[in-house]
This record gives sequence, structure tokens and C-alpha cells, in this order.
Amino acid sequence: MGRWRSTGEQPPEMRIPEGLRDVIGKRLSRLSPECNRLLSIAAVVGRDFRLDTLHAVANAPEEEVLVHLEEAQRVGVVDTQSGPGGVRFRFAHAFFRQTLYEEMFAPRRARLHQQVGEALEKQYAARLDEHAAEMAEHFAEAIEGECLAKAVKYGELAARRAMAVYAYSEAVKHFEDALQAQEVLDFDDKAKRCDLLLALAEALGDTTRAGRACRLGFLANFRYGANQMDGPVLRHWAELGDRYAPPDSVDRVWANMALADLRSGEGRITEARNFRAAALELARQLDDADAQFYVAFRHFVNADQPQDKALLQLAEEFTVRPRTGVSAYHVAEVLWHGGDVFLSWGRRDRAEELWLEAEAITVQSGDRFILGHLGQYEIHRITLDGDFGKLDETVGRSGALREAAGNVASPWSTAFPALLLSGRAEEALATLPAAGEPGRDESPGLPSQRAVCLAHLNRWTEATTILGDVVHRLELDSGQNETRTLTVLQLLETAVIVGHAPFARVLAGRLAGMSALFVRPTCVARHLGAAFALLGDPDQARRYYAEALELATRVRARPEIALTRLGMAELLLEAAEKGDASPLVAVHPELVEGRTARGSTGRSDSEESSDSMSSPRADEMRREALEHLDFAIAEFREMKMQPSLERALRHKELPSSLPTLGGS
Repeated sequence: MGRWRSTGEQPPEMRIPEGLRDVIGKRLSRLSPECNRLLSIAAVVGRDFRLDTLHAVANAPEEEVLVHLEEAQRVGVVDTQSGPGGVRFRFAHAFFRQTLYEEMFAPRRARLHQQVGEALEKQYAARLDEHAAEMAEHFAEAIEGECLAKAVKYGELAARRAMAVYAYSEAVKHFEDALQAQEVLDFDDKAKRCDLLLALAEALGDTTRAGRACRLGFLANFRYGANQMDGPVLRHWAELGDRYAPPDSVDRVWANMALADLRSGEGRITEARNFRAAALELARQLDDADAQFYVAFRHFVNADQPQDKALLQLAEEFTVRPRTGVSAYHVAEVLWHGGDVFLSWGRRDRAEELWLEAEAITVQSGDRFILGHLGQYEIHRITLDGDFGKLDETVGRSGALREAAGNVASPWSTAFPALLLSGRAEEALATLPAAGEPGRDESPGLPSQRAVCLAHLNRWTEATTILGDVVHRLELDSGQNETRTLTVLQLLETAVIVGHAPFARVLAGRLAGMSALFVRPTCVARHLGAAFALLGDPDQARRYYAEALELATRVRARPEIALTRLGMAELLLEAAEKGDASPLVAVHPELVEGRTARGSTGRSDSEESSDSMSSPRADEMRREALEHLDFAIAEFREMKMQPSLERALRHKELPSSLPTLGGS
């Protein structure tokens, strides 16, 4: 920084008249060299100084310090002042201090400023905020980087204290000084400089500009730092936006949305939903179409309750609304993610229409950020159609688009479901950030993804440990209902794979009432069917499997159809072994209704069910199970879903390498 400053005193640039300089020089020359050395240190402390501060910096016995101060007082250089806290000393005239200060060797002066600052830190450790301005001034004049960091820290503290008592002009000065120190410390730390500028805007009373800056910061992070949406960068902008955005302003809409994303990442779903609802209501009141479209698509992205019909109504409204005054980016996002909402309700045709329209708008707009979505939705289509042979090529193309757009999020995160379905669980696990990764908060969805990957890799002990930790941490076993549906679904899949019936029961209960949903790329009902099969309730299992098969067929989700039929086959085979006809009744009721024509004994149903299942009935169930198996095996083989293929073939005792299925 290189120049001396003193709050509330005459500026150091003020020149001392030559005649007066001679008088001051003669007065100081009457003092001993030791006294002048001590007064030079006092000049660094300030025009006013305390004995304990001077004693600490001079590193001299207190009695010796007093002797020299008494000497300076006798010639009229120093005065004493009594008051609360004891006696204080003061240069009789500011020119005495200025002369001593300016004649000092600059590096020594900088070192003394550091020592004074450190002495004040110890002296006022219990009330740093009261003396922050003094410490900021001294550390700003020091040389070392650590001192400049303290200058910024105490400058901010002094400014906040000034603002608390409405001393805004003083606060502005402290913020400006902190900015100067920050520029010397690290000019390239734009985030810190931005923080100080925002605080300066607040001190100037310009909350409108501060709120707008926070909005831009949040949106820049959203568009170009998507991998940090649940991390400290989001928290930074959300909290600043909440502080600065004026009420009833568009900036408040964005501040609420930032807070919604932050709460969602923390698993506080109800709070997140409330912030999004408030944002949408305010955007409607302000009649800001662009803000409304933004809030709408963020509703779709964060659909923690996809069974909510209000979400479907929102998608129906915004996908057909006039788009005047709305950026192409927000229109495209509404169409992309609105399509997801329609898909979750089994309306793939409508979803495809919206995706095609979104593609056209994206290409026409040339918006680099949303160009990455082109590859993203190709990956979704591959996953729905089971066309996994095209996955690597499509992900590579999507990655190139994202890189060109400056989007740092990996396209492999979009391919996570496809990797699991195609037996590449190790790669799916590698797409996830490591647990406890520095600089990133752990959102509740990440452990559930790790757990399901580990379960698919047969690392069941690790998967079960994570499963238990997440269930208990999120209080899923005690009535808590703040967890996203997809997270619960992944946990349920893990519980079924590892065979943990108690957790499966808890998690299946969480999904009650959601069986009609398609949560890309899977049917909730299929996982519920698998859960109830594990729990020994074949009646519930077969009802859910039937529902899943109907929905998967309607959505044309090829892997899901094959997996559902595999589940049905396993249920029928187990029923045939146990002699239980109930699953057969609902899955294929015509088999039971026609059994008299196929040779029933004529006894009552109750009499027949009391015996072990007759061989014809068991054979009928096995035949139906094999039909499902043959269908699933052919599909798994064509889609290259190797783990599922091997699972299905085990029921037929056939090697997975067979090119054809005899008798299928």
C-alpha cells in the first residue's frame, strides 16, 4: 500500500511549513536518542497511544518507557490524558508525529506496523470488533501477505460495525481500504473482490445493484458451474442474494430460487418447495415472463414429489404458454424438463414432442450451455430404448458439446442409469464424486447412488452399510418425509439386491401411492413388486408387477419391460415350487379360470388349495414363467444387458454364451 493513513486525522500529504519543521526539529533534538527511538515507535502506533501497547512493541522495560515519555512530556512533545481505562498519551501536535513517522526507514516502519497490529490483536482479543479499524490500518501498512489478509478481514469487520450504527460513510471508507488491500494481496481472487464490492454497494445504500450482482453470480454458477450446485459456491450466492435482494423484486425471485436449490441439496425438501412456490408467486405478481419460465423449469428439475398433479398442471401450462420476452434458454429448458414430467406420468409421446421442439430451439439459439442437452437427451432415449451399443459414442458427442459450452459437468452423470442397466456398474460408480470430496457438500442423493452401484457390483457389505447410514440419517424409518423419490427408489433397489427385508419394508412404505409413476428410466411399481416378493407377499408383488408391465409398455421402456417380465417369471417359479396359486390368479387369471376344462377334479377351490399344487397346475405356472423368461432373455441379449441375462439364464440352467434359445 505504501503510504500512511490515519482515520479522522489530517491527511499525511499535508506539508509541514519549513519554518515549523525547523522548530519541530529543534524540539526533538533536545531529547535523547533512546527517547526519539521510542517516540518513533509511538508515531507508528498513532497520535494517541497506550503505555501497554508501546511497551509491547518497544520490547523495553516498562520503567524505561515511562522515563522516556516523561522526558518527552517535559519538552512539550507528548501530553498525558486521564480517562476510563487509565492514562493515555498523545502527541502534543500532529506535526510531531508526522515528522517522526516520515523520517523513519520505510521497511522498518512497515515491520513496526505489523508488530503494532499483532500487539493490538492480543490486547483486544476479547473485543476485536471495537478496535478492528485500528488493526486494519496497521496490517494494511505491513509487507507480508498474511498481514494484508488481516487488513482485509479487520477492514470488513470495522465496516460492518460502522453499518450497525448507521455510520455509512465510515463503512464505505473501510470497505474501500479493504478493497485496496485485497488488490495487493491477490488481485486475481475475483470472488473476494466481488464480495467486498457487494458489501460496498450495501454500505452505499445501493441494494438494487447488490441484488442484481448476486443474481448474476448465481446464474453464472448455475450455467457454468453446474457441478457445484450443491456446494459452497451455491451457498455463497444464495446467502448473499438473500441478504441483498430487495423484497418484491425480480432479484428476490432468483434469491428464493438459489435458497430453494440450497435447501434441496441439504435434503430439506419442504423448505425448498416453499421457496420455489414463493418465487413463482412473486414472478407472476411482477408479470415477468422470463422469471416465470425460469422458476417453472426449476420446479421440473427439482421434482421431489413427481406424483404431485400440480407439477403436471404446471408442465401443461408452461409448455404451451406464449413466449414473448422469454429467453430461448429458458424456453428450451421448460420444454426439455417439461417433457420429463410428462414421461413420469407415462406420456412418452408428449415428452418426445417437447424434446424435438426443444432441440430445434436449442440449435436455432446457438446457446452454448443448452447445446449440451442435445447429447443428454439422446442418452435418455438410448436408455429408454435399450440401445446401449450407441452409449459411448453418444456420451462422447455430448461431452464435446458441453466442453464447447464451458459446462464442466460430465455427460457420464446423465448416463448413470444406462451404465447400471448395461452391467457397467464400476463405471457408474466412477461418475460419482468421492465421499467427502473437498469443497463439495454431500447431498442425500449421492450415497444412495453409491449404494446401488455397490449392490450391483456384489459388494453387499459396503452397500448395506451405506444403506443403513442413509436410512437412519434421513430418518426414513421414523416418519420423516423429506427425501426425494428417486433417492428412496435407489435405496429400495439396494435393499432388494442385498436381501435386507426390514429396510425394504420401510422404503416400500415410503413409495406407497407412487406406483403409477415412471421415474426415468424405471417404474416405481417394478421395484415395489420386487420388494414385496422379498417380503414374502406374492399377492402384492404380482399386482405391482402387472401395473409396472402396463406402464412400461405404454412408455415403451424396453429394458423395463424385460426386467418386469423377469421379475414376474421369478415370482411364478417360486409360487410353483411352494404350491401357491395366488400369484397366477392375478397375473394370468385365464389359466386358473380354465383349469376345470384342463382336468380339474371338481373339488372346491378350498379343497384343492389345501393340498400341494397338482402337477398340471404347477406345470402351467412354470410354462408361463418360461414364456416370460424367454422373452426377457432374448431382449437382454439383444440389448447387451449381461448381468440381467445371466440372472435370467440361471433359471433355465443355460450358459449365457448360447447364441439361440432352444425351445423359446
